[in-house]
Amino acid sequence: ANGRFYGGGYQSAPLAMPEDGLLDCMSISTVSRFRILSLLKKYTKGEHIHLPICRYVKGKKMTVSSDKKTVYNLDGEVFYANEITFSVLPKGVRFVVPKGSSLPEGTEIPMVEKEPATV
Repeated sequence: ANGRFYGGGYQSAPLAMPEDGLLDCMSISTVSRFRILSLLKKYTKGEHIHLPICRYVKGKKMTVSSDKKTVYNLDGEVFYANEITFSVLPKGVRFVVPKGSSLPEGTEIPMVEKEPATV
């Protein structure tokens, strides 16, 4: 993840900050469907990361590999692969934050104010 939220408010990577130059990766051990349902509230709030079944890491480049083809979902695109590598493209995206918006505590992003474009 490069951001905290996805899919209507789920916080799979609650420590993710788009501007820190790092990717956040959460892996969860295989659990039963019943266990998934019992953890959904914690997952939605981002309170799952310290559970023993979860592993949370940060890095500039990450490779995920498996002995068998595994399903991956990247921004809604689904595909199968034995290995996939993710890396950060520094300053690859410029975010526009509406005036008056708040950022998480401790976040410092230089704001550039421009006149709205005329269409």
